Amino acid sequence: MARVPLVRHPSSRVTGVLTSKEVDDATKIVIQTVQESQFHSEIQLLKKKHHFPNSSKLLPLGIFLDTDGIIKVGGRLKNSSLSPIQKHPILIPKSHHLTNLVIQYFHHINLHSGPQLTLCCIRQKFWIPSGRGVVGRLLSKCQICFRFKAKSGEQLMGNLPANRFSAGRAFLNVGIDFGGPFIPKPNVL
Repeated sequence: MARVPLVRHPSSRVTGVLTSKEVDDATKIVIQTVQESQFHSEIQLLKKKHHFPNSSKLLPLGIFLDTDGIIKVGGRLKNSSLSPIQKHPILIPKSHHLTNLVIQYFHHINLHSGPQLTLCCIRQKFWIPSGRGVVGRLLSKCQICFRFKAKSGEQLMGNLPANRFSAGRAFLNVGIDFGGPFIPKPNVL
């Protein structure tokens, strides 16, 4: 596994606009670092090709290491026409700052979408164990969504007049204009 050095000599500093390769390399390094800190024992078992204990919560996910040393989720989509990242999303821990940043990013680029749409967009690239609860918990703290979901005040209805619910002749208290406007005649004495 070839890694980009984390610290460069000051004389080899590159300035200017980031390239997509630099962004991809940085993303891989961040994900590898987070996975090594959170899933250290699982990575060791995967490298040694040992089986996971039955009590492991990651056992049903069918995780594996890709060529870059990143843990990815297996599944039944191997023969589908989806892109490789959609077939095997990257596993990120449910309680880490990186996970919160990923959720917030997808929530904002989807214009403060709800938990289901946000989770659907996240799962096209990343897999979060217990993702529905994590996303819902984080989005419930979004101030913008809280303001948009505010309920407007409802007024209490006033009492109805007695002639609205008492029995009486039809059109006793109301009139209907069937043939044009009613033109009242002034009373001339």
